[in-house]
Formats: sequence, C-alpha cells, structure tokens
Amino acid sequence: MNRIDAPAADWRHAYEEFLAQRTALPLLGWQTLVVRGSDARQVLHNLCTNQVRSLAPGEGCEAFFTDVKGRTRAHGFLLVRADDVLALVEPGSAEDLVSHLMRYVIREDAAAEEATPSSTWFVAAGLAAVRQAFAAEVDLASAARWQHLPLGDDQAAGVVVRSDLPFSGCCFAGLPSESPAALSAARRWEKAAAERALDAVRLEGRWPWWGVDYGPGNLPQEVGRDAEAISFRKGCYLGQETVARLDALGHVNRRLALLRMEAQAAPPSAGSPVTLQESPPSGPDGPGAGARAVGEITSAAWSPRENAPLGWAMLQAAVVASGAKLRCGGAVAVVLPADAAAR
Repeated sequence: MNRIDAPAADWRHAYEEFLAQRTALPLLGWQTLVVRGSDARQVLHNLCTNQVRSLAPGEGCEAFFTDVKGRTRAHGFLLVRADDVLALVEPGSAEDLVSHLMRYVIREDAAAEEATPSSTWFVAAGLAAVRQAFAAEVDLASAARWQHLPLGDDQAAGVVVRSDLPFSGCCFAGLPSESPAALSAARRWEKAAAERALDAVRLEGRWPWWGVDYGPGNLPQEVGRDAEAISFRKGCYLGQETVARLDALGHVNRRLALLRMEAQAAPPSAGSPVTLQESPPSGPDGPGAGARAVGEITSAAWSPRENAPLGWAMLQAAVVASGAKLRCGGAVAVVLPADAAAR
C-alpha cells in the first residue's frame, strides 16, 4: 500500500497541514453500517470482542468481529446512538459484515444495513482542525475515547468522535456525503496526496488497518490492539474461546510489528520479505536467496518524523520478542516499541 504517485511537495503539505490542525484528511473508501432495533447492542455484543451491551448513547468502542474459530472477520469502531448503533469499518468489509451479523439474528429485534453512500469520514488531529475544516464547535476536549457528539442540532448533521487515532487528541468526523462541508474538505487535496499523507501519520501513530495489515487469517492478538479492542471480562461471544485461550497461554505465533528502515532506503512494497540480518546475504538463486525470511511487509510509507521509511510487518512472534536485527530490501530494519505513538 505505498502511495508513490503523489508529488512529494503535495503530500508533505497535506501532512504538515494535518499536524498543524489546519485540515482534515478523508478516510477514503471507509464504510458505514447502521444496526437498528431494540436488540442492536446485544447482537453486536454477542459477535465482537469488546463490551457493547453496557454502552450508553454517546459512547463507543473499537472491536474485532471474529468467526467461530476466533479469527478476525472484520474490525470497526462502534458508536452507540439513541436509536441505533453506527459502525465505521475499513474499506471492503461492510457487505460481508452485514451478512455475518444478520446470519446470527434469529428472534432478536435487530437489522443491519450498509449506509456508506450517505456518509463521508475524515480524521482530524484535534478539535481545532474540526473547527477549521467543518466550521463546527464541538466540545470533546475532556471526553473519553470513542465518545461522540452530533456536529449540529441533530445526528443528521454528522458526528464527531474522540478517536485518539492515529495519536492522542485526534478525532473522526462523519458528515453527509453531499453536504457542502464534506465536499469542500474532500476536495482540498488530490486523492494520492491525501492517501500518502494519511499513510505517513497512521504508521507514525501505530494504526494498522484491517484488509491491509491483517485480515481474515489473523487472530485478534496478532494485531497488538488488545487493550483497545478486546474485553477479556465480557463473557461469551462468537470466537471467545480461542481469544480467551490465547490470553491464558500468552502466546501467538505471529505478531504485527512496526519497522523503521535505514533513512536512505525507499519504502518497501507490500509483500517484501523481512529477513534476519545475520542470515546469509545471498544464495545459489541470487542476492538474498539464502536469507531466512521471518515475515513480510504489509504496508509502508516515508515518515517525516522519523526521516526514514516505516513499515508494518507480520513477523514471527519470537523474532519480535527477541529484538533480533532484521533486514528488508537490503536495508537494516529495527522493530519500534509499540507504545511510542504519542506526539
């Protein structure tokens, strides 16, 4: 997922304006679900990894949706409103998630449907950016994570969410797609520049995406968002046995890790192998052929903050824990600590 088609000046400008809270970046392709009915929260609670049933209107959470074997079926952010629950999910996952949810609705009063065309989502570095981009005053400065408020007099005007993603103080904003504010904010940046700037800030903020950095073959604990997206006290839900067993054993075989490459290196492509540095540099089939692969890059981008490429990689868990020296594409790669996202 490298954005190499945007001129550096354009995406760097978008990146700098985002951090200065003078713009919001569109979450291009992200999708929206609405779950309605008196049992909406209970149905979602039974099918995801986090606590939903006890949430009040105005509150929310991050969660994985798991299959019967405990593997990730989808991932999203759930926002409880007075009459329904809104789910913001990564690109390409809405249709399958709606089908998955409705498969388990038998007698419950709940119905899920996709509402993507009617909403456009943005990420902002703080409330000042929300005011700048959407001319809206919303008081979420002291709000807890995933608390949300309408942008106007009612929820039809849109919603602002305290997300703390990609880093502390950030907000998501969902607006009607045809509203002047949404159209203006979406048109401010060329698509490639916005995507490349967002890739940089999300990697700097340790924000992996479902469908890009992990997917249906992964277990929730391989992603490293246990504290944010998994409740180990909520009781039974689909896939809970596997998730609880892994928590008790404390062991997964793979783990998503953030790598920093040498400063002069170009960002590697998705699928690039990551090898042990002490592996033989070459083999009979050419340079690097004898190296021991321990994982691969899932997404990468140039980081202005690190002055070097950053890349998410799915690696052997033992390698991540050992602190072993790694290489990717001929460059030295270092595993960054998971708790270094604050700015």
